[in-house]
Amino acid sequence: MADPASDPIFQLDTTRVEHIRIDDVDYPLADVSRMTVTEQVRLKRMSKRAAELFDSDDELNDQQLEELEKLIESQFASVAPSVPDEVSAKLGDWNKMRVVNAFFRAEHGRLSGEDGSEGSESGAEQSPGSSASMEDPRATG
Repeated sequence: MADPASDPIFQLDTTRVEHIRIDDVDYPLADVSRMTVTEQVRLKRMSKRAAELFDSDDELNDQQLEELEKLIESQFASVAPSVPDEVSAKLGDWNKMRVVNAFFRAEHGRLSGEDGSEGSESGAEQSPGSSASMEDPRATG
């Protein structure tokens, strides 16, 4: 049993890198601890706005749809900067949102001590920055 007096009040692991796998190639995700405060705030704002648009009960106009597409692209580029453009181009918006969601879950898990893994392929997804769930339209059963 560890001596309680020797237990740290805070512990960092700078060697742990979250990653995603696309077509059997691993790509490291961004490390929030290495982002500037400005980058973190910008990512949070993008996430909040994307969630507002995605979760809107109103039908989105063309300008709002274009804004949502740009937000998804920007968020993906921010959280998965190691993914080459040619690989990113193969991914649809749905999969880019899944990567962003996995990134936020992993970061939340890291901060709260929970497991940040995405879970099963057919599990419910969340829109970026939102607590509302959505299901993959390709999922069956």
